[in-house]
Amino acid sequence: MTSWSTTGYNFLFLPGTGTTTGAKTGFNNQLIFWGSSAQNGGASTFNFPNNSPSGGNFIALDGGYSPNTKAIIQTVDGLVAGGDYQLTFYWAAAQQKGFNGATTEAMQVTFGAQTLSTSTYNLPSHGFSGWMSATMDFTATAASQTLSFLAKGTPEGLPPFSLLDGVSVVAVPEASTPMMIVLGMTGLLMIRRRSAQCE
Repeated sequence: MTSWSTTGYNFLFLPGTGTTTGAKTGFNNQLIFWGSSAQNGGASTFNFPNNSPSGGNFIALDGGYSPNTKAIIQTVDGLVAGGDYQLTFYWAAAQQKGFNGATTEAMQVTFGAQTLSTSTYNLPSHGFSGWMSATMDFTATAASQTLSFLAKGTPEGLPPFSLLDGVSVVAVPEASTPMMIVLGMTGLLMIRRRSAQCE
């Protein structure tokens, strides 16, 4: 999925730049994350990898920088109203290098009128969570809907960053008619057996 947009404090990282060259911020400096266990004093059991799970770019969203904590959004077309869709993505919790203190991170996802959230991750100071896979189920209400990701983090200013990669939305296939017929017949057999036992 491409064509994301945002007006918030969210940044695009190229492969291998998370703990090296980073991404340029609006303050004319580079955003870099704490990375290795050796670098962060053993606070993290996971080293910050050179590549994201999909091997490409990833987005970093600051979850504690109001009023600039805003979602990244994209319009998804070609949906079927009333159809079920499965959203999968990778996310991670990280902290900007140069800041100290434990943080919490979570990702809030809105697709059309529905909003779901990941669990909250408690990140030690200078830590990295490792990439985590998430799956969420949604029902479309229109042929075109907005998909958005909003980082939710605390405390303000330490920066609690949530990272995002590998977003995919696929339709959930309906159960086939033959299977539904078989299930229906099994139910009838069970009812008949119960009726015979009651007589």
